[in-house]
Amino acid sequence: MPSNNCAVIGCDTKYTNENIIRHRFSKDEKTCAIWVQKSGNYNLLNKSALQIFNSYIICEKHFDASCKSPGFKKLIHGSIPTLNLPVNCSVIDMSIEQSLEPLNSTIDMSITQTDDITWQTPNEEVQESLNTNQSLNEARGTLTEIRISRVKHLTPRKKLLYNVVKKYKRRALVLNKRCLTAKQRILKAERFMQIYGKSMSRLNQSTQNFVQSQIRMQIQKPRGRRFTIEDKVFALSLYKQSGKAYRALAKTFALPSRKSLLDILKKIPFEAGINDHIFEHLKLAVKKLKKLDRYCSIVFDEIALSASLQYTDRHAKVIGFKDLGGPHLSSDFADKALVFMIRGSRKKFKQPIAFYLTNGTMDSTNLSILIKNIIKAVQSTGLTVVSTICDQAPTNIAAINLLYKETKEKFIKEGKENRTFGFEIENQEIIPLYDVPHLLKGLRNNLVSKNLHYVYENKKKQHPGMTLSNFMSWTNNRVLEGIV
Repeated sequence: MPSNNCAVIGCDTKYTNENIIRHRFSKDEKTCAIWVQKSGNYNLLNKSALQIFNSYIICEKHFDASCKSPGFKKLIHGSIPTLNLPVNCSVIDMSIEQSLEPLNSTIDMSITQTDDITWQTPNEEVQESLNTNQSLNEARGTLTEIRISRVKHLTPRKKLLYNVVKKYKRRALVLNKRCLTAKQRILKAERFMQIYGKSMSRLNQSTQNFVQSQIRMQIQKPRGRRFTIEDKVFALSLYKQSGKAYRALAKTFALPSRKSLLDILKKIPFEAGINDHIFEHLKLAVKKLKKLDRYCSIVFDEIALSASLQYTDRHAKVIGFKDLGGPHLSSDFADKALVFMIRGSRKKFKQPIAFYLTNGTMDSTNLSILIKNIIKAVQSTGLTVVSTICDQAPTNIAAINLLYKETKEKFIKEGKENRTFGFEIENQEIIPLYDVPHLLKGLRNNLVSKNLHYVYENKKKQHPGMTLSNFMSWTNNRVLEGIV
């Protein structure tokens, strides 16, 4: 039985490839000789056609579709392999008789003629990898072509030429193998890029950037990784969601360090007052939103700070003093910060837009001015402000009452009836709201510190202030009695 491996030099068909059709060599000596020459396998030169027929095959990869018999697996009579064959070498096809014609020339001239052939000298590793048996078979094939059975029958000049031909045959085989290996690698690379391109085209841009970043960075050492600005911005969004989750993800994926993320934040200019960089970015983001998604609310609140001073090298500035965003700075230490943020009403988004450093609670007059300036700046980006949300601090209530008063005076001057529920800023009605947690807390405080007035059986009654636990038990009793 013949071998399942293809006899063509460089072919990757092995015995494990069961789906590939294999064809035996022809018993006809002329056709068999052509197949052997096309295969580039010079181990077959010293074998008869019958021996080759019984032991070797050529797979279907090397035959054109016109060679195949319709409806059958066999080939048409006289078919010759023409596809995926080794590169022909002029040195191999050159007849030895032509090489031996100038016998009267000197040995130096023979060497000069062979030096005109453009072959690269193989390195020592390739020469060592050549098989000894293959070299012997090549030698016998060369002698058979010139009809000589032994090397010892050659004259010194013929022996020199014989050694030159044998050497270049070896080089031709090595180069053929290199060429086929390179072609196979190119084909595999093309297939991989096609599959990779189809897979990546199904992902969104952020996922594509993340996958490509992981492919680049996983092979690098942690200190040798260089992330793009897109990678750092994506990592920063993950870090802001949860620092603990980010640290867990960093153990599996190649992510920027915490210091790298903080360095990016330092490059963003954050100054007290309205931040122009944030509003410029908002204008670009709002253009992509639908009309209903542009409705938003402005949330503001104060947080306590530890009074201290800090010098920043980047801006060469001392921070920690009272700062309302204007050119005039105060010498008072800041112990509170007033922060403004926008929150989407229909679409879920939130973005801090401004902050102010204050000393103590901000007075209602300045706060009402800041609220108006913030609303005007947000409306200039294309967003529609429908409400403000804050707690029930006395200053906040007083500032909102001032805005109510300004709106009322405006309608009086215009001689119109005021039918608005809230206040107006640039002809846009804004509804002031108080956040639910503070409303519940205010309700609790009123129940504890003030008397409760209610109607029971058509009679007005009054209940003195009580603790929260007593109020809950009292409410439960009323529910059980069916009153509340």
